[in-house]
Amino acid sequence: MGDPDRVRRVAVRFAAPAFVGEQLRVRCYEAASGRYAFEADSAGIPVVTHGRLELRV
Repeated sequence: MGDPDRVRRVAVRFAAPAFVGEQLRVRCYEAASGRYAFEADSAGIPVVTHGRLELRV
């Protein structure tokens, strides 16, 4: 953990702006081995959707 060289790919859809000072809630789950899906909202409004992270194994 903590090694940026392990990141192979990151993809997201920015759905709305998030403002400085607003709380950001991120939900993440493992989609497959070394692959994660995530989304984020601010004040109940989705700001990041369809987030994907792929790590080098």
